[in-house]
Amino acid sequence: MKKLISLIGAGALLLSVVAPVLAGSDHCDRCGGRRDRCCPVVQNENDVDVHANVDVDANTGNNRIEVERARVSDRGDLEIESGDAEAWGDVVVDNTNRVRAGSRSGPVVSENDVDVHANVDVEANTGNNNIKVKRACVGGDLEIETGDAYADGHVEVTNANYVRVH
Repeated sequence: MKKLISLIGAGALLLSVVAPVLAGSDHCDRCGGRRDRCCPVVQNENDVDVHANVDVDANTGNNRIEVERARVSDRGDLEIESGDAEAWGDVVVDNTNRVRAGSRSGPVVSENDVDVHANVDVEANTGNNNIKVKRACVGGDLEIETGDAYADGHVEVTNANYVRVH
């Protein structure tokens, strides 16, 4: 007899847990128990944490010519010519939620959160070029010609929610 009572109690407990799942959900009861009147909650969450350290260097500089105790002929020019230095550093973060919900939907919750910690260091260098002449005879020209230096860095963050209820 005790076993039978225990089985009935366990069955009732199982039924109390499973019944709301089989019936749909307990919040449909608040809508009169009819599924066509039910108000499901639409929820969409998005959380992004970005930690970016960007270091970009472009260098065509730091070139050197050193002449010591030498003779360079009349036609012998000493020349440094460097090209362009271009450096680009970008951090792009897109955190977007798109939610479509029917007209019978209940509350629509769409949240997103973005935390961006970005250090962007961009350098372009064509300088620090040297021609050094010590106790030498140079008959030609001494010339240093450098290219252009371009550096660009940016951080772009898109954090958007789009909710469409139809």
